[in-house]
Amino acid sequence: MHRYIATGSAPDREGFFRQGAEEADALLAFCGIEASTEKTMLEIGCGVGRMTRRFSERYGSVLAVDVSPEMLARARENLADRSNVEWVLGSGSDLSPITDATIDHVFSYITLQHVPRQDAVLSYVRETSRVLRIGGEAGLQVRRPGWQAAVIDFAGHVGRAARGRPTLAAEWRGTRVPVASLLEAATVSGSRVELRPRGRRHLWLVMERVT
Repeated sequence: MHRYIATGSAPDREGFFRQGAEEADALLAFCGIEASTEKTMLEIGCGVGRMTRRFSERYGSVLAVDVSPEMLARARENLADRSNVEWVLGSGSDLSPITDATIDHVFSYITLQHVPRQDAVLSYVRETSRVLRIGGEAGLQVRRPGWQAAVIDFAGHVGRAARGRPTLAAEWRGTRVPVASLLEAATVSGSRVELRPRGRRHLWLVMERVT
């Protein structure tokens, strides 16, 4: 079962997309990824298009993947004025609709942290390498390993659950993947990877396809 993950706290539509644009720019910069209108971006977990709108401005073409048909329908409606976005229904464990070595940049934020199985998270890491062109780059955010991050996350889940959100469900809590497994999944599939912590809860895999 897949759930819609709500992101962003802006009170109106304009603020919602403005916030998404600001975060997209900041996170691309954090990962050292330089957008270009001559390149293709693959976004894993586009939701309703909060960041996709900004990617469509900064890239020549965008492939926006989500596991929820409802979210894709809403994203299409929200970005109906954008002709350079292709909407792709994902499986929840791979990027099988995407051809090998056709993507310049892959990005994922607040998505893989909700995937409930370690093997599925690792599959996305390997699949990211598969779809990247040689020299292509990726920034993938996952839950930061370690007990301190786990405690902070659990406290947040409990607080949101008390307000009626389904944050104790496996589809929300997701899983933590050992660092060694993340590194192996990236390197065996042909990418160089650097792990960059951001805050107390998030870990970014910054990847470059080298073989």
